[in-house]
Amino acid sequence: MGRECDCPTPQDAGKNRPGYCRICGGRISERWTSNDRTIQEFMDHLLSLPGVDPALIHQCVKRERTGREEFGHKFLARENEAEALEELADFVNYLLFRVLRARREGRPEKLEFVLQAAHHAALAYDITRRL
Repeated sequence: MGRECDCPTPQDAGKNRPGYCRICGGRISERWTSNDRTIQEFMDHLLSLPGVDPALIHQCVKRERTGREEFGHKFLARENEAEALEELADFVNYLLFRVLRARREGRPEKLEFVLQAAHHAALAYDITRRL
């Protein structure tokens, strides 16, 4: 089976030698790469939790597949928790911007729902900081 790739950011050798790193020649294990099986496994766990909308799962899978070819294995060398915290802050800001736009357009702000969503983001932020 050969040695496993230990490069910070493996790069698949492509058609000539799929599943092997073109940098070190080591095997790129499917158990720690983002692929259809690992993403489906994670999303199945998430979907089994109460209140998880299948539309979120669909969007997550779609976005991961769209970015997979462009970003490859860069997530292995990235500070994913820090990125998640930044995305959560962006999420809260998007909710604020939604309220401000609704206010400008004279539409209902739906502040109760917006604050509920922002509160869940705050809880996710706190949990993510503990990872």
